[in-house]
Amino acid sequence: VYDAPRSQTLIFGGYTDVGNSEFLSGSTYTKASGGGWTLASSAGPDPRASALIACDTLRQRVVLWGGARQTLALGVFSDTWEWDGSSWFRRTQNNASPPFMAPAFMCFDPVRGVCVLLANPNRQQLQHWEWDGSAWTQRDGAGLPDTSQTMWEARSLAFDPMTQRPLAILQPYINTSLPRQTLTFDGTAWVALPSDPPENLPQITFDTIRNVGTAIDTRAATVWEFGPAASTPTIPAPPTDQTGCIGRSVTLSIVASGEQPLGLQWRKGRLAGGAMIPIPGATAPSLTFAYARASDAGRYDCIVTSRAGVLASRIISPQATLHICPADVNCDGMVTSQDVFDFVTYWFAGCTGQPGATCHAFTCDVDGVPGLSPVDLLTFLNQWFAGC
Repeated sequence: VYDAPRSQTLIFGGYTDVGNSEFLSGSTYTKASGGGWTLASSAGPDPRASALIACDTLRQRVVLWGGARQTLALGVFSDTWEWDGSSWFRRTQNNASPPFMAPAFMCFDPVRGVCVLLANPNRQQLQHWEWDGSAWTQRDGAGLPDTSQTMWEARSLAFDPMTQRPLAILQPYINTSLPRQTLTFDGTAWVALPSDPPENLPQITFDTIRNVGTAIDTRAATVWEFGPAASTPTIPAPPTDQTGCIGRSVTLSIVASGEQPLGLQWRKGRLAGGAMIPIPGATAPSLTFAYARASDAGRYDCIVTSRAGVLASRIISPQATLHICPADVNCDGMVTSQDVFDFVTYWFAGCTGQPGATCHAFTCDVDGVPGLSPVDLLTFLNQWFAGC
């Protein structure tokens, strides 16, 4: 851990080689910037592994909690110690609350002056504890995911200097098909952020120069960064309802603004309702149907995404409805006897050849079965009597 009040890095414990065996160490080493490692103390907490450590910059203490003994059969530690720059002092006894539980993570929140601990005892419900320098207090865990679908464990916990809040990454370990979660603590409850962190993400650290969080996925040999999201885009001109005709061109359009680069993704849903499904390749401000079909009718919206920040920010446009009137063959906005005459003319001509301005195969092939047949004529007449 970085001991900011003394401008040095501090490590506790580790392993000592004795012959062909490894034994846990109880030594404390410090290292100043540009210097070497120095043995600062051999006294203090019992030798242990997996202890959690954080620097309380307000009280100028390094806080150490918990840990495991040489083997699990020997048990674990749940005591609390503090380092004042020269010596360790035991603050709570072993077997005190909170009980040691792994995996667990701890960070210091300088805004509220507490060490924040996230742990999962016996792989049950996540627990949130806080150390204020004199006692541990368990918080109610508001906002943490429940266990109705899966058990959750913390994968990382750090104080985000940009938002001035603790930030946690959680991962399911039973129903692993569920997405991982990124949460931040606002002082009252944990709030989910729109970020899907990668698997196997180790402890995240924050680069205060570049204002990003950084973590290295050693399994995938990748570096991940977490940082401020782009400002939410705006939509000055959302798509509006349109009415089109079969075989004619109709366009839905959107005007969006925000921090560049902006990404667009059109989606479609059925008129009767249901999920909105992304349309492959529909990423331009205009969505044009050169020769509209009856099946193009539906509800449409557009997702606008700004990727200016480390985190993308997005907004979804209001829905617009595209109506296709199969009975308005000449596309004059009215359903009249002229449409019957035009349809019959096109139908007898077979609507063959290249698509034209007045006739396309879609115009005559209206029964949903490829190829022209008398059923198309009967289907059209039913549509004509029904109007638009």
